[in-house]
Amino acid sequence: MKNKKGFTLIELLVVIAIIGILAAIVLVSLRGAPGKAKDARIQSALNQARTHAEMIWVDDSTYGALCDVANTLNDGTGNYMTELGALENDIYAQQSVNSVQCFADVDSYCISAGLASDATTYFCIDSAGNVVNKATICINSNSTCVLAP
Repeated sequence: MKNKKGFTLIELLVVIAIIGILAAIVLVSLRGAPGKAKDARIQSALNQARTHAEMIWVDDSTYGALCDVANTLNDGTGNYMTELGALENDIYAQQSVNSVQCFADVDSYCISAGLASDATTYFCIDSAGNVVNKATICINSNSTCVLAP
């Protein structure tokens, strides 16, 4: 009797089918990864903006310098402003639409940015310590984050 070495056609087809099924599962599970990564960067940038807001408060005893006249993060010159501008540019780079809103007065602030994965959903931080995912956009009347309905 001859000793045959190698695989049969059936064995090869079964292995190829298994590899194909595994590849399809991986592709489906990675479909939302780029949007989630962009959302994580937006959230990180807003959390860094919170740190800058508190440093502005320590230096000036007001949050007023946090936002500019266009209701976006202040990207002027001076303490922390160039960093705020860089954070805002990073947020804009992640979004499909520029949707950073910033409102600040003497003793409160609210900053929100649209998430990349859903243009109608916002991530929001405020001076009360609220961090809200799926929030409504910040509005000047109360300077707080509100959970979207």
